[in-house]
Amino acid sequence: MAVLLASGVLAPTPVQSSSQVIGGPIAAVGDSITFGEGVGQARREQDSYPGQLQALLGPGYQVSNFGWIGATAQDTGDIPYKKTGAYEASLESNPNIVVIMLGANDSKAVNWDANGYEAQLAELISLYRVLPSRPTVYVATPPVAFENAAGIRPTVIAREIVPIVRTVGARTSTPVIDVHTATKPFPDYFPDGVHPDRDGAALIASTVRSAIVG
Repeated sequence: MAVLLASGVLAPTPVQSSSQVIGGPIAAVGDSITFGEGVGQARREQDSYPGQLQALLGPGYQVSNFGWIGATAQDTGDIPYKKTGAYEASLESNPNIVVIMLGANDSKAVNWDANGYEAQLAELISLYRVLPSRPTVYVATPPVAFENAAGIRPTVIAREIVPIVRTVGARTSTPVIDVHTATKPFPDYFPDGVHPDRDGAALIASTVRSAIVG
């Protein structure tokens, strides 16, 4: 099933299984990692992590890709997520589940402010929670960043952003999906040091799927 990029999202009947299944629309919120910049334009819808998550979860879910290239969690960043069309579309999608994975672009020297990131990540969680659909919100740590030319700082992600995501998750009672740890052993999955290829996106999809279905 193809990933929807428009704001309108169907809400199919949830599948039933031995695991607890919430079902329905899922909003994958994030930056170019979520968007699927590293998998190639021709098969981005299928091979991005949201596209592969859709294939793993099956027809009881409808995964929509709301990634925006360059987006930051911080409102003071160069491309604040809350000022993008993807953010507006994600709100309109009436999701049952939201997965937020933002932080790679926040790590850039021009953007980074630890207090601002923590406050605005928590605010973003609360903005989705108050939607009429009352979605279950997950917050994911960014993948590991390796050496790159994009200005994304691996040390800031590992030593500051990941702990902040965990702190915000604990403080707001939001489940944390540890994509950072899952991707750490696989530098070959990140050809440019930041964006996962098809295999890297599959690993992220599998990690998110495990969190959603328990």
